[in-house]
Amino acid sequence: MITDAVPTGTTFVAASVNVIAPLAITTNTVFEQFTPAVYTNNNGTTNWSAGWSEISDDNSPTAGTVLIIADRLRIDQAGLNDGI
Repeated sequence: MITDAVPTGTTFVAASVNVIAPLAITTNTVFEQFTPAVYTNNNGTTNWSAGWSEISDDNSPTAGTVLIIADRLRIDQAGLNDGI
């Protein structure tokens, strides 16, 4: 219970006080190991909001200029608009 004296000359108004306390601090990580070679892995403590998607490439995680090879994301000399 929290109490606080009302200073002289003031009037307490019911339901006029809010107490805000910090929530417990948690640490979340998003992490991608690229094993297997797909864009939808979730290896952290929190999931990605969606799978990765390629931009202006072939949409294959194992081919093209943006690809996963040997458990690593590899971006070769891509076209001007290629990306992930």
